[in-house]
Amino acid sequence: MLWTVYCKNTPHPGDLRSRFFESHMTHLNACPLKILVGGPLTSDDGQSALGSFLIFEAESRKDVEEVVFQDPFFTSGLWESVEILGFRMVRSTLEKP
Repeated sequence: MLWTVYCKNTPHPGDLRSRFFESHMTHLNACPLKILVGGPLTSDDGQSALGSFLIFEAESRKDVEEVVFQDPFFTSGLWESVEILGFRMVRSTLEKP
């Protein structure tokens, strides 16, 4: 099953994103789940990171929660809120960068 993860940054993140970026990437790269999409949510001009968005392939919500709630962006307090929702893809035109 596919799972979307919508993470909203705290309103005043300071330097949390830059301080924990490398450990966040290490955590995701070691993730046992397949990550189909991942990246920052941005301001309209694309300059400011406002949160993160990911799509995981996993057997259960619990599997996704175990990864997300151990992520350094979460444990550091960068993500103010996290919403995990099941997703049924009916169309995709995504290309690899």
